[in-house]
Amino acid sequence: MKDEDIIGKEITCFKFENCERLTYNSKYKSMEGLSGTVKNLHSNYPEYANVEIIVDGKTQMWHYPTELVKKQLEELDEVVDIDDILLQIKNLIP
Repeated sequence: MKDEDIIGKEITCFKFENCERLTYNSKYKSMEGLSGTVKNLHSNYPEYANVEIIVDGKTQMWHYPTELVKKQLEELDEVVDIDDILLQIKNLIP
């Protein structure tokens, strides 16, 4: 997955280790588990993704490490959908 592929994807906000330019703090902790949408990559530091999160009806923008966002999305892609399994079984039956 390319970095640009995460733009527009929905993620679940998560805990991360402090980075060179990004510090995990109590505000991030309060957003853990909330859904957000990746809007773009930081123009000067693409190792950080800008995520739009709705908190108490207000839109907020927060940065998350791009590599960890990609990891979350890749892990979600690996989860097999039950409907896909049933379709595959149906296609096996003559």
